[in-house]
Amino acid sequence: MSATMAPPFWFSDLSRDSKAVANAAENGPVTIKRRDGDDLLLLRKSEIDQERAGVDLISLVVAAAVSNDISDEFVGQLVRAFPWANALPSQDQREFATEVLATAQAAAALSSFGKLATVVAAWKSTAWAYENGYPRHHKDSASDNSPIPRP
Repeated sequence: MSATMAPPFWFSDLSRDSKAVANAAENGPVTIKRRDGDDLLLLRKSEIDQERAGVDLISLVVAAAVSNDISDEFVGQLVRAFPWANALPSQDQREFATEVLATAQAAAALSSFGKLATVVAAWKSTAWAYENGYPRHHKDSASDNSPIPRP
């Protein structure tokens, strides 16, 4: 996207003076402020197409650069990138790296990154639980599906 943002417009400006809003969007992204919901962003389609193409290319290059063998070095680099992963036991750090790599490769191939964000958020929640005293049970050890007691 362009580096400069135009001044924001109100949602009502779209009906009152749509030409001014469209002209502003020609110079860069325009924030459309709403009182009853999240703000919107108006920009040229070519800008988002270019950004998506760039993200797709970078994702594919990164996915190709990382082999499917999860090395200790890769796990360490991922833990440095996500410092909260230090709260995970080493076995879970390796599982985190394996799942993130597989999900990232699928996301890059499909140009859909929602699941990747969900996977990372789930692992972050697990790290938080460990850091806050919840027992470190491996998922296979709780076969009875009983609740884990509070610390």
